[in-house]
Amino acid sequence: MRVAILGLLVVCAVPQRVWGMWGFVPLEKLVGGSDFVVVGTLTDVVEFSVLMNDYGRGVITVDEVLWGRMAPGQKLVLAWRNDSSVLCPRIEHGYCQNTRGIWLLTFTDTGHVRADYPGRFVDLSRKEEVLALLAGRSGEEAKEYVQIAPVQELLAADRPYVHQVVAGVIGAVFLGAILWWLARTVRKRKGTHAAAGELEGMPRCPYCQSPFELTWRRFLLSGLRRYRCPDCGKRMKLRCRWRDQWRQQVLMLLGTVTGVIALPYAFAIWFGLKWAVLGLVGAWMLIPSAMNKYAYAHWSQAVPLDDP
Repeated sequence: MRVAILGLLVVCAVPQRVWGMWGFVPLEKLVGGSDFVVVGTLTDVVEFSVLMNDYGRGVITVDEVLWGRMAPGQKLVLAWRNDSSVLCPRIEHGYCQNTRGIWLLTFTDTGHVRADYPGRFVDLSRKEEVLALLAGRSGEEAKEYVQIAPVQELLAADRPYVHQVVAGVIGAVFLGAILWWLARTVRKRKGTHAAAGELEGMPRCPYCQSPFELTWRRFLLSGLRRYRCPDCGKRMKLRCRWRDQWRQQVLMLLGTVTGVIALPYAFAIWFGLKWAVLGLVGAWMLIPSAMNKYAYAHWSQAVPLDDP
């Protein structure tokens, strides 16, 4: 039963893709709901992901204004966003890059323009049709475009700079820990580590009093923390000393928080959301185990299991 529940939780933790389709919106309604209608070309398209969102930016250079108050040559920053878990429908404008056409745009409070429907990019061959539909709005007052920020600033909005810095710090911490562990392992294999300092923190066999080194192989092969002394051959069990149990609990808590939050977050920034699950599973399995192993290797005492 517990295996079935665990399997269900793992399946639920995997990101699921969502499918759908666009509903049909007639051109008349799109034209009527546009703040600006321009003829222009989209360039400088950039796309990036931040956690569970995919963002896109691009610059529309206006050649001709069909509706709205702005000057030809104006540069508009087009912005779009999609949920990473949604495969369809999605807002995509990369295919329009370097293609001259008619844009049916809406204006946002952030200073960007949007075209959040596939039909908001219209082929130039339908220009007369669009002009005829705009003639029906002759009684309306056209909106004036006000550029509230420089183009480069608008392009950089929502870019994951802060997230990348945080992910970089997390990566540096983990890389430093791995390099420290490798260096320590090499020193121990060469016999150049400080023997006195190493022996002082190791648990000692309750029978022969020889220091017992808890290696990864011994730690992983003994789930009940029961070991056999390599010198006298008698069995013993490792228990964290009472005065050090609080340190073990704090260490395990830090490992759990790190495993559940920090590493999946960094994986999502570096490789995309789907890799966050791999980071979660890997961190959940490795980091608490590493900290638990450290606690038993340095803060435990060996108690006898065999008769003296």
